Amino acid sequence: MSKIRHWEGMETWLLDFWKRVKQELIALDDRPQTWLEAETKVPHGTFSGWITGNKYPPADAAMAIAQALRLSLDYLMTGQLPTNHDRDIDLIVEAMRRYSPEQKAMAKGVILTIDAARMQTNPSLSSFQERVG
Repeated sequence: MSKIRHWEGMETWLLDFWKRVKQELIALDDRPQTWLEAETKVPHGTFSGWITGNKYPPADAAMAIAQALRLSLDYLMTGQLPTNHDRDIDLIVEAMRRYSPEQKAMAKGVILTIDAARMQTNPSLSSFQERVG
């Protein structure tokens, strides 16, 4: 079995990974860790060992965690949104052109709410507001 090499800041990075997992469980109607264990088919002891031992799960388990939480693995690992978010919003804005005025107003409200939240998370991202109009 090969040993994982540690680097400066690794402990903080791992704590942030598990902190984001916990935040997402809370966001999903405060679901317990046991829900995530069942979704990912990871035994309780293994899952708890990762968290309490401050260990990163293997790649397949990390991906299963991200999928169960409906997040990108990039976000769980780095706390940053995937780089294709601008393309996704462009597709939504394009689709909005076919909406009725009422639908546009509702969609714009949702997009701007998401925009405000993501700008808090990562102020370096460009704002959607200019493109939504």
